[in-house]
Amino acid sequence: MQLNTGYLFDVKENDVTEWNYKQGYPKAKMGSNVVYLFDATGNSGDAKKVREPVDVQAFTIVAAPPNKGFYRHFQFFHMNRTTFYMPVWSYHEMKCVEEEQYMGHALSKETLDARWDLFGGIPKYVFWPTEEVIPPHLEAQVNKAVAQLTIKKLLFMTNIDLASQWIEGSHFLMQIHPKVPEYKICTSQLSSRQVALRFLDKLTPHEKTVLFTLPSVLSQHGFQ
Repeated sequence: MQLNTGYLFDVKENDVTEWNYKQGYPKAKMGSNVVYLFDATGNSGDAKKVREPVDVQAFTIVAAPPNKGFYRHFQFFHMNRTTFYMPVWSYHEMKCVEEEQYMGHALSKETLDARWDLFGGIPKYVFWPTEEVIPPHLEAQVNKAVAQLTIKKLLFMTNIDLASQWIEGSHFLMQIHPKVPEYKICTSQLSSRQVALRFLDKLTPHEKTVLFTLPSVLSQHGFQ
């Protein structure tokens, strides 16, 4: 698929329509019986660059990070909306995908385990196409993000709408975990066991005491 390009899959006609966002939308084909999935452009500040479908009747699903800046234009035009929080991948899902080699790059169990331990449920990094167990440049980004993290920033980052505003690389630090089966409520937790350990290592005894008053942030990693 190409950048700035949309595709309409017509099951009845067995047809695919392709269009460029700069040329508008095929509105005649985007009625209320169409499901429109799109990736938000972010807060560009330029209305001409915004490609959110603000004037179509299709049932629209916005796939975006929790940061509202990524979909503020769409939110402005659609006040009647429902937000669902989707979870990151589980270890079981990672393992199933790896066994079938859907990503086209085989990983040993040891590599899968090591990457899961550092990156958590982000398949982009777990299935990074390299023979190295942990890609050094990705680990450097994790360490840089952890170095910026403080207890105060962590408290702000538990608000998923604001997380990415506080630290560059916040997606390495915090991941959302929705309450199932509703998916309308979620909590923010440190993304992996290694991130939690590296953060704990830099804290003073007093700061660790404060951190352990936030059990939900650490619970999935076995810290009590």
